[in-house]
Amino acid sequence: GGDSWERLFDPDFGIDVQTMASSRTGRLFVSVSGDLVLSDDDGDTWTLADSSLSEHFAGSIGFGNANDVYVGFKGKIFKSTDDGDTWNELTTGIPNTLVQTLGVSGAGTVFAGTHSNGVYRSTDAGSTWVEVNNGLGENFDMTAFLFLPNGDVLVSGYDGVFRSSDNGDTWEKQSNASILDVQDLARDSRGDLFVAMRSGGVAVSEDDGATWTSINSGLWHKDAKALLIDDADNIYVGTRGGSVFQARFFPTSVQQAPGELPETFVLEQNFPNPFNPETRIRYRLSSAGEVTLAIYNQLGQLVRRLVHGYQPAGEHSVTWDARDEAGKQVASGIYVSRLSAGELAQSREMVLVR
Repeated sequence: GGDSWERLFDPDFGIDVQTMASSRTGRLFVSVSGDLVLSDDDGDTWTLADSSLSEHFAGSIGFGNANDVYVGFKGKIFKSTDDGDTWNELTTGIPNTLVQTLGVSGAGTVFAGTHSNGVYRSTDAGSTWVEVNNGLGENFDMTAFLFLPNGDVLVSGYDGVFRSSDNGDTWEKQSNASILDVQDLARDSRGDLFVAMRSGGVAVSEDDGATWTSINSGLWHKDAKALLIDDADNIYVGTRGGSVFQARFFPTSVQQAPGELPETFVLEQNFPNPFNPETRIRYRLSSAGEVTLAIYNQLGQLVRRLVHGYQPAGEHSVTWDARDEAGKQVASGIYVSRLSAGELAQSREMVLVR
């Protein structure tokens, strides 16, 4: 769950990891100090990819149909049809600029985002490529692709987020003036969109990109580089300062059908986490009853009782402002939220960073 970490490959390969990905077979691909290294045993051992790649600097990895793998370099894209065992250079027409991101749509279209020449597209598995920059603005520094269930494509870059509904033929800006220098894109199970920005931290859109809101409470290093959202909708943010932050986003409106009640008793992870100066705690009750939600320190001492009384079944949330029962600010550290109702109880750890 991220509580502890183990180094997976020897520093002889280098220490500057550019990108990493896992293929459909479970093979791990990592670009480290420009070299492409592979592992077939969950990272226990690593080997350099085909020697034909060693003269180039690997900047991006993408996976196509079956065992197709694409790797982007400076002005070049190599393709493997056997999950990375052998490679062939593609004729792309891309200028001598780094291919920073690669993505393959559900329909099999391959998109390549470059450092300064925008987006290139192939509809025939990499055999031919065309430049598709209509509507992308003035800065063609592209960083990430995101493919939506309806077939639309999002691409991020210095000028923000752009959407194409015609497989890249045209693009329309999907962000406001505050969304700049976007480094990565992600989408959660509800369809909310997230961006990581070089100096602006993280922002979310709950309306398919029409409006955006910063969610940086507790994210003390706002030079965000990478985003990952897991199956449980936990958000992980990697920064250029060498830190990884974990949080969970709670939508401003909970989508619950009228009369529908939760089937389980659940205390969610607080969001944001780490946090400063406040954090939101969300929980679900499967039945009505007496409920207590309290905050404790690491010694088990009560810090603050946030909820104590009868509550109906359903979704609930409360905000803790990092103050104790007397209204005084508490110190940085690890705290525990504990939800109890009858014989049921759950706890979560929270980190306050002043």
